[in-house]
Parts: sequence; structure tokens; C-alpha cells
Amino acid sequence: MTDPKPRTPPEIPESLRGPAPEIRGPLSDALRRRLERDRRQAAARGVDNALWQQLMSLAVVGSNFAFSVLGGALIGFGIDWLAGTGPLFLLIFAGVGLISGGWGFIRQANAMTKPKTGKPKAADTGKPQDPTPP
Repeated sequence: MTDPKPRTPPEIPESLRGPAPEIRGPLSDALRRRLERDRRQAAARGVDNALWQQLMSLAVVGSNFAFSVLGGALIGFGIDWLAGTGPLFLLIFAGVGLISGGWGFIRQANAMTKPKTGKPKAADTGKPQDPTPP
């Protein structure tokens, strides 16, 4: 009996191996250096990430309002189209969307301007407030 030859995995073609390790390492290091340089430049220019976060919050509030009105108008248009009526339901549901969007806008704007303290209010905890001051 002859010993069977041990099986080895097939050789992977060079084109399928991907970039060589000496290419992968310097690219990721170069990217890391560039990101760090950009962060230093932004800090030197005085770019504040908190400002961008506030702007994005405002964009969310505005888009919620707009989509409430548009959603109501589309629902009303769909009902009018199915029922064969004039713009009756379009106006009704656009009005409902306007009221809903306005209420959500006010609620979100109040939440954004409310000072954030670590201590919850009694109204938030469900406990009755003591009428006498401490």
C-alpha cells in the first residue's frame, strides 16, 4: 500500500488575493493621519460640532412639520380620488396635518429649549408636588 499524498488547498490566483499587506497598512495609516489633521484644522478654525448637532435637530423639526402636512394632504387626495369628490378631504386632511405638524413642532421646540437638568420634575415622575416650599 502506498501512503496517500496529503491534500493541500489550491493556490489562490494573485488577482483574487486583494492588496498586499504593505499596501493595506500605509493606506489605513494615511487615512488615520488625514482624519486627525482634519480634526485639528476644524478645531483651529473654531468649528463646533455642537452647532452642527443643533442645526440637524432644527432640520428634523422642520422636516417633521413638512411631512405631517404633506402626509395629510396625500391621504386626503387619495380619499378624494377614491370617492370621486372635490378637494373636500384634501383640505380636511391637510388641515389635520397642519395642526398635527404645528403641535409636534411646538412640542419639539419646547423640548429643545428646555434646560437639561439631572433632576426630574415631580410631574415627570408621577408623584404629587408638595405645595409648601422647602
